[in-house]
Amino acid sequence: MGTFTINTQTNPKQFDIVITDCVSSDFIGTTALGIYMIENNILTFSGNEPGATIRPTNFTEGGRVFILTKQQ
Repeated sequence: MGTFTINTQTNPKQFDIVITDCVSSDFIGTTALGIYMIENNILTFSGNEPGATIRPTNFTEGGRVFILTKQQ
């Protein structure tokens, strides 16, 4: 669980998540940095481990990538 902040003025768009609850208690209070894009019915996002100080710059290098498709 966490508190999300997004920045839509960048390309790709960015998000920060301050972790408020997690099974790994070491992550509580840390921030995960990531990027996202929404195209058609697909949300693609990439982020690094909470506490990492580097944000991914694209969806092919760096952090884990997740692709979610909205079902009709």
